[in-house]
Order: sequence, then structure tokens, then C-alpha cells
Amino acid sequence: MDAFCGLYISGDGVVKIDPETAEVTNRFASKRECAEFIESDARIETGWPLWLEWANLHGVTEWPMRLVPITPFVLGGMFAVQNMEAVTWENAFERYDALSLKLHGLPDGEKIPFKS
Repeated sequence: MDAFCGLYISGDGVVKIDPETAEVTNRFASKRECAEFIESDARIETGWPLWLEWANLHGVTEWPMRLVPITPFVLGGMFAVQNMEAVTWENAFERYDALSLKLHGLPDGEKIPFKS
């Protein structure tokens, strides 16, 4: 799980699931291939620079806390500490579940009701 609750799930290979849309964003043939992908761009794939900036401003967040965008990235939210809040991973998944259900099946650019 990355800083924003992006999940890496292994089974027959590994998949990464976008928490905001519940879509599979990456597929890997093996755990090694997945690890090499994460290592190739760890700043983006783990979210640690934003998490570090958050920690410097608000204090360290530890398990089970995750950073969640106040305005979701998929709805144009900024990838910036000002758009983040720390919540438990359970709360994050409740938010993401509600959002992904609203987004499911909609064409790109469709307007949806959303309260931040």
C-alpha cells in the first residue's frame, strides 16, 4: 500500500489498483517486476516526498494513517500537501469506495456531485 492507499495485490502476478477509481493501473508478471517498477520511480509510486512534506508540517503519520486528497486527484485535486489530510486506511477506503461507485461507468469529463 502506498501513501494514498494504492494497493499492490499479488496472486498470479501482481496488480496495482487505483484507490480513487478501483481500476487496475498496472500489471506485473512477478513480484520482482513490480519491485523493479516501484524502485524505478519510487518518489511517484510510493508518494513518500508528499508524505515527508506532510510530516514536516503536521508531524509523522504512522500505520494505520494514510494521506488522502481532500479533492480527489481524479477530480482535478492538486498533488500538494495543502490538498491532503491524514485519515485511517479504513476511512480512506470508505471514501474511495463511495467515489469509485460514483465514477463507475461514467465517460471521462462527466460531472458528478462531490463534497470535500
